Formats: sequence, C-alpha cells, structure tokens
Amino acid sequence: MRQQTCSIFRCFLWINFFFVFLCNGQQTEKTIALQKSIEELTKMIETESNYDNYFLRGTYYFTLGQLAEAQTDMNSCLEINPQAEEPLCYLGMIETKKKQFTKAIHYFNSFIEVKPNSYLGHLHRGYTYLQMNNWEKATTDIDFCLSLKPNDIDALTYKGILWSQQNKCKEAIVLFDKVLAQEKNNETALENRAFCKASLGQNALSDFNQLCIIAPNNGQYFFNRAVYIINTKSKGNFCADLKKALSLGVTEAKEIIQNTCK
Repeated sequence: MRQQTCSIFRCFLWINFFFVFLCNGQQTEKTIALQKSIEELTKMIETESNYDNYFLRGTYYFTLGQLAEAQTDMNSCLEINPQAEEPLCYLGMIETKKKQFTKAIHYFNSFIEVKPNSYLGHLHRGYTYLQMNNWEKATTDIDFCLSLKPNDIDALTYKGILWSQQNKCKEAIVLFDKVLAQEKNNETALENRAFCKASLGQNALSDFNQLCIIAPNNGQYFFNRAVYIINTKSKGNFCADLKKALSLGVTEAKEIIQNTCK
C-alpha cells in the first residue's frame, strides 16, 4: 500500500484544485502571492529538495496554469517517493488540461487503485471521461461522487452537463438549479442552464444577463447573449453586445456585425 505523504498540505491542496487566479492576462493579488511563494520554494529547493517543497510548488504552478512546471515537480515527487498518491491525481489533472485524456485516465486509474473510495479521484476521472464523450463511464464516476456527497457543486454540475449532452435538458436544469441555490454566480451552471433553457424554448435571457454582469470581461458571454437575442427576437441591444464581444477578442462577432448592425 502506498504511504500517506505531505498530510500538512493536503486540505489546502484539495480546496485549490479548481482555483485559477488569472483573468484576461492581468495579475491579481493572489497571483502575485502565489508567484512569490514559488520563488521562496525555489530557493528552499536549492538547499532542501524534499518531497513537500516540490509538491507544494507543483500545486502553485498548476493553479497558475503553468502545466509543464507543475508536471516536472509532480514527477520529482514520485522520484523521491514512488509510493506517493497525490502526485498521481495532479498528473492526471495536468494531462486533462492538456487534452491528453488517455494519459489522464491512466493516472487517475492508478490513483483510484490505491484509494478506491476517493471522491476527488472519481470526480476528476469522471470529468475526463465527460471530455472524452464517454458518457457511460463518466456517469459511473459522477454518480459515485454524488453517492458520497449528494449536494456537491462540482458533481451536480458535471451530472447536469452529462444530461444536457444527452438531450435531457429538463433533468439538467433541475441540477443546475441546485447548484445555483448554493452558489448563485456559478458561471458553469448559469451558462449551461441558459443553453438548456434556450433549447427547450424557455426564456434564458436572465441567465445570459447575469453572466455578462458577473464576468464583464468574458467576450463569449456577450456574444452568446447577442446570438440569443437575435434568434429569439428578444429585447436587447445585440449590436452593443457584439461590439463588446469583438473588443474582447471574439472574432466571429465581426461578420454578424457587418451583416446585422447598420
């Protein structure tokens, strides 16, 4: 059986799996703090290249989206302690972000082999299967997570996405509602609920509006709202949305502006 390692960091690390502190290329205070921590750990590693230092620095690199550096540090952890578990899960997450899904599944399988009841192992593997459009295996993993944590935001969101991809939008909306009852500005749930409502002919404008309010630098949200307004003939300044989207880098807005905005 693999040894447990780095227990003093584990709670912090798991919480930070989904946190990304970069927004449109601008550094936030948290980004700066993480970069400072990386610099401090790098100096420590020069004199004490132990598992904990590599592991913690690797998690910071991962949070900042520096996947190559994170991967190097996690591999260093396994060189120091081949029985370590947590680096396997991180390596799987890194491969998922790189869209190397088969490699990711290999790491998650190895992690789950030694921690068969791990919520996080099944969650991340289920998400990876979701990205692979392997709905059956994704459902198995995500349902396992929901059996452990019935109200978990991530598991509910992934299950909702699964159902929406299988044209079960009514069921998906119920799950997105549960997510938003806990976290009203959850962008993934809002966006997918909006698409589900639109596909069912329901009014989705309020969801699109909320997305544009909470993420004013996301051009895709403004583009999606504009397309929805055009397609449903809803009230709204779709030309302003398209121009905003274009200014934020959504290039497909340009042709629509030329054709519809005089």
